[in-house]
Order: sequence, then structure tokens, then C-alpha cells
Amino acid sequence: MYAFPREFPGDGLADPSASAHDDAAPAFQSQIHLTSPECRTSSANVGTAAGLYASASGLAKTRLSPKDARRESSLALVAGIHQRVESWRVGRRRGASRVEIEDWKSAGSVAPLYRELRQLGLESNIVELEAFGFTVVPPEKVAPPEFCKGVKEALERAMLRRYGKDGLSEKRWTNINDIQRFMLWEDPIFEQLTYNPAGLGLAQWLLGTDCVLSLCAAWVKGPGEVRTGIHGDYLDPALVAQPEPANNCNMHYMLTDYTKDDGSISFVPGSHR
Repeated sequence: MYAFPREFPGDGLADPSASAHDDAAPAFQSQIHLTSPECRTSSANVGTAAGLYASASGLAKTRLSPKDARRESSLALVAGIHQRVESWRVGRRRGASRVEIEDWKSAGSVAPLYRELRQLGLESNIVELEAFGFTVVPPEKVAPPEFCKGVKEALERAMLRRYGKDGLSEKRWTNINDIQRFMLWEDPIFEQLTYNPAGLGLAQWLLGTDCVLSLCAAWVKGPGEVRTGIHGDYLDPALVAQPEPANNCNMHYMLTDYTKDDGSISFVPGSHR
């Protein structure tokens, strides 16, 4: 995501009665879409990486069970998981043993993938994805600063090629919310972004290690009030609820400062279920 400094006061909050996410205001954003192999026609953004979310297992207003009871059950489960994770961390600091993840045949590709995510320090991100449908990975776990700089510069060059001398003009992007598609053809660094260990690892956790890249795009966000409305990136909008498993996910890689006041993307926690 590449955003120009601006004065417009976005609240960054989504309508609690809606689901999924809201791409508020115009900006530069590089997106990559991954889908499970069973859903090859379904899109999922793997934008440019700092927020990753699942959006396919249903709307919050599911008819499968009473909403409040389900939510309370989920929160209790998450609280227990967090408590166990924290206990494991405390035990680890004290030198206690932990489960050695082996290549168990019954676990398939999950075991080696979990070892990789553990090595990257992303266990808490797994829990947050399962519980709330989105998570934020700090930049030091995603890529070094020089890589972010390289992606930003490649995106700027692409904008100059596509729009001429006004490609980087703040005026050019005022009140415009415009997605830039087919970024893989613009520079090899965008291909590197698609297999970023943190982003791809969390996507594979949700979709399986045989997930399919659906889209790699960029967003340009300039000053103004234009926004993408609240929506869900799921397989069939006609369905009231989306059953497990998840069939797509988005990963956004932020190239510039991206804050709530600037009108950043927003989520409805739990709307992935």
C-alpha cells in the first residue's frame, strides 16, 4: 500500500452489521490473490503484506446456530488458546520442553508448515486469523527495509510508465480509488513478494500448501473521500453462510505509513465465520 499524506479524516471503522473489510480512500497498494485449488475462479488479495485476512467461511449472520452463543463459544476457545500459548512461552523462557513437531503422516503438510511458522514467530498470528479473520504481522517479521524500499520504487516506476509524468502526482490521485492490476508483469520484485515467507506461510495455513495465486495488484490512495464500500471476498455472495474450509485470503504489504486517520482498510472481526 502506497499512500500520499492527506488531510481527509477517515475513521477506519467498519459497519458492525456488515462483514469482511472496507478499502477506505484512494491509494497505492500491491495485492496478490491466493485461492484454494478447489476454488480457482475465486479471488483473494495478497496485497502487499502487513495485514492478512480470511474471507470465506461465512457471514456473521449465519443461520447455522444462534449468533451470540457461537460468538461466546469462539471467544472462550480463543481465550483458552491464548492462555495455552502464553503458558508455553513462559515455559520456554524457563527452559521447559515443548512439543517436537515431526513429519506425522496423519498431519500431512501441516506439520512442516507449522514448523516454518513457528520459526518465523507467527504462532500468535495463526490464533488471531482463526479467531478474528485478520492479523497484523510486524515489518521485522515480513522483510528487511531495503526490500520494502525496492517494492515501493518498482511501484513508482510502474505508475510513471502507465500514467506518464503525472503518475506520481498527488493531484492525479485525489478522490480516486483505483486498483492497478497485473503487477507481476511490471517488475520481478512483485514475484518475490508473492512468495514472502510470512505472507505465503499464513495463506497456506488457511488455504493449504497447494493454494493458487489469483491476483497481484496495487492500490493508489490519495487525498479525498472516495472509498471502497464494506464487502466480503467470498465464493458465493448468494449464500447466507460460508462453510469451512476457507477458500481465499488477502495479504496486504504496506509500502508507506497507513493509519486509521488516513482511511486505512478496516475489518469486522469475526465476520469470516
